[in-house]
Amino acid sequence: MPTVAWILGYAIVFFFEDHAPPHFHVRGKGVEAKFDLAELMLVEIKGQLRPAEIRAIRDWARRHLPALYRAWNMVQDGETPPRIGG
Repeated sequence: MPTVAWILGYAIVFFFEDHAPPHFHVRGKGVEAKFDLAELMLVEIKGQLRPAEIRAIRDWARRHLPALYRAWNMVQDGETPPRIGG
């Protein structure tokens, strides 16, 4: 479960051998969430994220979308991706 970034105290993680479509997970503060990379939509959540937190995570992901796709592909190949900038 490589962590590629920390946003607002939440870890942005990928899971090895995870299922398609490409997505990333947000974990921390009692929250487990999943964001689709194609639409940057919140598609699954356990716990609660405030609307401002969702916007901030989506804005960060939009700025780093190519790196997130690279990380997804690396993890699918069993490689550990590098950290993604803030």
